[in-house]
Amino acid sequence: MVDHAPGERIYQGAEAVLTAALFLGRSAVLKQRTPKAYRLPALEHQISRGRMRNEARLMRRARAAGVGVPALFDAEPESQSLVLEYLGRTSLRNEYDSLSSAGRKNAARAVGEAIGQLHGASIIHGDLTTSNMILRGGRVHFLDFSLGHISDKAEDRAVDLKAFKDSFVATHLAHATDLSVVFDGYAKSLGPAGQKVIKQIASIERRRRYA
Repeated sequence: MVDHAPGERIYQGAEAVLTAALFLGRSAVLKQRTPKAYRLPALEHQISRGRMRNEARLMRRARAAGVGVPALFDAEPESQSLVLEYLGRTSLRNEYDSLSSAGRKNAARAVGEAIGQLHGASIIHGDLTTSNMILRGGRVHFLDFSLGHISDKAEDRAVDLKAFKDSFVATHLAHATDLSVVFDGYAKSLGPAGQKVIKQIASIERRRRYA
């Protein structure tokens, strides 16, 4: 599939617009936050600037830990924009179901290992879905850290992983059993702490069921 041309809109979301661009001759993505009209301009500027800085900080931390994320080429707090490495046109969501059985298992394992690596760097993504992942060269790269934060708590990790579980089942229902491979990869990546997180998911589900 042909990559996005510079100037082509990649995605229009509630929080930001993504546009293909060039940065010093390299393919890039311009992420521009969308102002919220219902907020006072000064408050909107403060909130958006803080979120952009947080996202940039988390991406730098993830990359330093060896987690697959786009390179951060530039950050402009005043214009509330990021310039990121362009990783490709297709998210894992759009290609997962069309993979072969072996391809899906490899992708599922790579997803679990990558989430474990992310959590091992004390990063909670906040929106773990296959829409926010790109599979490139057998390696999972994470996108959109706008809802992320720093935490080593098993509960926070479990909430993050459970959100991925719920999203995966809703999006890839025909292959929901692949979650066991995701969890195997996660436990392998994070070790004993990973097993604790997986057990914590069951505890969260029980609490919500009887709440």
